[in-house]
Amino acid sequence: MKTILVPTNFSSYSSNALVTAASMTRVKGGRIVLMHNVETLLTNWSRLSEIERTNHPEIRNHADKAFREIHEMKAGALLSGLQVDPLITYGVTSDEIVAAAVKTKADLIVMGSGEREPTRDFIGSTLQKVVRQTPCPVLSIRKEISNEKWRKILVPVSLDFDIEGPFSEVAKISQEFGSVIQLLYVNTPQHFKNTATVKKQMNAFKEKFINLRIETAVYDHEEVEAGILEFAKSGTADCVAMITFEHQHAPSYQLSVTDHILHHATVPVLAIYEGAQILRRKTTAPV
Repeated sequence: MKTILVPTNFSSYSSNALVTAASMTRVKGGRIVLMHNVETLLTNWSRLSEIERTNHPEIRNHADKAFREIHEMKAGALLSGLQVDPLITYGVTSDEIVAAAVKTKADLIVMGSGEREPTRDFIGSTLQKVVRQTPCPVLSIRKEISNEKWRKILVPVSLDFDIEGPFSEVAKISQEFGSVIQLLYVNTPQHFKNTATVKKQMNAFKEKFINLRIETAVYDHEEVEAGILEFAKSGTADCVAMITFEHQHAPSYQLSVTDHILHHATVPVLAIYEGAQILRRKTTAPV
């Protein structure tokens, strides 16, 4: 990972995300862009004069405090010896995170995720919006994960779509940390497949990535979401990688399988939007 973007609101959950990003960067190099967004509809703050800023004391105080805290974090022991670029933005947080990912050409966003609140609190949340809009993978963290804990990455697959492109993002992490990838197919009554057929499809997919250590599993359950969560909880996966095919402009109230896993999983979740590579090309193309 060359550039990891870590948004922080100075909570314990964003601190866990920073610990994870620092661990990854310390082993594999690269840089961390440590950002804080000052939530405001006044997006032209950086262009205001000092006199004009005095008319908005709440924004000025918030920005000054954030500036001090981010630079204290940069100077702390956790980030000692690492390249860390502080970034303060102004606007709607989810929009600013996505914009920062584009501007910094981030390879990964690492975000803290709080305690599991009711589903209505997840709908329209910053995490949900960022996952749907960003041109790079998003790693959602509840508890910090060190570089030693990337032993197994669980990747649920549907086998009905071509995932070779977005799967390459999982492959990068697997190769960097020597992780085993476990492909999982949840067999439901609504989308039942013969186990032998599933295994044959999985083995054909494995042959495209002969340099990776890939295991396969088939798990029976009434629902895909519950099956993934149950299997992840009972297994030894250190991370769940979700490749999502939902449209980036889908209504927030239409919860996807990825949304459910992001909201309920207790292990880190790596969310990869299938169209992210196309989106990345669009955002980096010369105007």
